[in-house]
Amino acid sequence: MDQLTKAIFPAALANVFTSTMENIVVAEDAIKSKKLKHPDKAEELDAAFLSLMTPELLRDKHPQLYDHHVNELLERVVAGTTGYEFSYGTKAEALCALLGTALQAPLAQDYSALCNKLFVEIFGKLPDGATGVTPESYPHAADELLHDICRTKLRDPERRLK
Repeated sequence: MDQLTKAIFPAALANVFTSTMENIVVAEDAIKSKKLKHPDKAEELDAAFLSLMTPELLRDKHPQLYDHHVNELLERVVAGTTGYEFSYGTKAEALCALLGTALQAPLAQDYSALCNKLFVEIFGKLPDGATGVTPESYPHAADELLHDICRTKLRDPERRLK
């Protein structure tokens, strides 16, 4: 946070302002990168900017979560996803929801397997001190849970392409 921001805003508001500005830069950079790879989708990618607002679940969390969230949403734009399907939760949101739940009570086996899988996908490895990946109770159980979580529990009807 720069000195000017500290001087103008109270500390809590300055943190929100700084975080918002950092996320705007992340979103703009991600859009720019996707436009280089998909120039035919440049207009759609630019139009998606307002749909990349930081969801409540990701506020004040590790920046890599928001980065993953933005990239997943922009991949949906590139794939031509619109309407109802665009409002589904992202893997980053699912991970935050699972970790929040784990603070309240231990996760069941398949939820724990999903949490481990998402953590590795987003951060590249499990946290230091983690004892290993929880096995799924049957093949693709974690994928089925992710599908359910993102499409029902984390769907954001306000998230749509403008």
